Amino acid sequence: MVNIISGFFWLFISVSMEVIATLMLPQTNTFKNTLMTVLCLICYATSFFALSMLMGWISPVVAYAVWSGMGIVMISLLSTTFYKLRSSALEKVGICCIVAGLIVIAF
Repeated sequence: MVNIISGFFWLFISVSMEVIATLMLPQTNTFKNTLMTVLCLICYATSFFALSMLMGWISPVVAYAVWSGMGIVMISLLSTTFYKLRSSALEKVGICCIVAGLIVIAF
């Protein structure tokens, strides 16, 4: 039970930091805003550290697939909220395919 909780902890940290860093990228102003750039890099470094810790609990293939899939889905959803970006119907179908793939990998 502790192994599962540890794995989910590292997955949560890794995906959260990657999503935060990616959402911060526009605020770096092409890396001219030093503070936002440093914060963005710290978030990415934390994400990769947590991803490496996650790979101690599950296989690297599954860890990377889940990390990247969840990141894509969350960034797509949060970009709509924070940056008012709209996706096309085809993009929504693609995101649904990613979610379906994550469900298949999980089970």
